[in-house]
Amino acid sequence: MDIFNKSNAELQAKIYKLEKDLAVFNIQKEALLQEAVRNNVDTESKEAELQQFNSAVAELEGRVEAQQLQYDSSNQLEEELQMQILQCQTNLEEFKAQLAKDLRLVDAKQNEYNLTKSLIDNLEGFPDSIRFLKKMRVGKSSHRSSPMCYFARKTIVLQLKITWNRS
Repeated sequence: MDIFNKSNAELQAKIYKLEKDLAVFNIQKEALLQEAVRNNVDTESKEAELQQFNSAVAELEGRVEAQQLQYDSSNQLEEELQMQILQCQTNLEEFKAQLAKDLRLVDAKQNEYNLTKSLIDNLEGFPDSIRFLKKMRVGKSSHRSSPMCYFARKTIVLQLKITWNRS
C-alpha cells in the first residue's frame, strides 16, 4: 500500500500541478484575450484617429491651396497696380511738363499782350498824328462812327501790325 499511496500522491501531485498549470494557462488565455480585445479597440481607435488626421490634413491642404491661389492672385493684382502706378506717374510727369510749357507760353503771351497794351496806351513809337487821332477819339466818343474815327482806327491797327512784325 505504500507504493499505492506513493503512486497516488505522485498522481495527485501531477494532477495538482496540471490543474495549477491549467489555471495559469487559462489566466494567460484570458489575459491574452483581453489584450487582443484591447488591441482591437486600440486599433479601431487609432484607425479613427488616423482617419480624422487624414481628413484634417486634406482640409488643411485644401485651405493651403486656396490661400496659395489667393496669394498668387493678390501678387498679380499688386503687380498690375504697380504697373498702373508707374504709368500714372509717367503720365503725371508728362502732364506736368506740358503744363509748365503751356504756362510758360501763356506767360509769354501775357507779357507780350501787356507790353503791346502798354505801347498802345502810351502810343509809344507812333507818329504824333496817331496820338492826335487817339486823343480826338477819346475826347469825342460820340463821333466814333464818323469816317475820321474809322480811318484813325484802321491806321492804328495797321501801325500795330507793322510794329508787331518788326518785333
